[in-house]
Amino acid sequence: MVGLAIGVTRFAWESAYSQVTCGEESQDERPAVIKDVHYLHFGVILFVVVVCVTVVISLLTKPIDDKHVSDTHCHGRDISDLLHIAAVVACK
Repeated sequence: MVGLAIGVTRFAWESAYSQVTCGEESQDERPAVIKDVHYLHFGVILFVVVVCVTVVISLLTKPIDDKHVSDTHCHGRDISDLLHIAAVVACK
């Protein structure tokens, strides 16, 4: 949601200003964030911000109890259980 909010804000902010025609760059009144930061560079910056926010939120929240996580991955299951599940899914 943080990435969406930042991206929509940049989109709205950039749409609020008109594009400067070629040769009139000296009259460009757009803020430097819009004028000088290319959208691909903005995408990389946005990715880094979202990763940082994700890590911080993950570290600040309480871990999920093991009873809720036990069947969500294959590492804790017996191989015969997995083969049985695969056979049941294939038959449907």
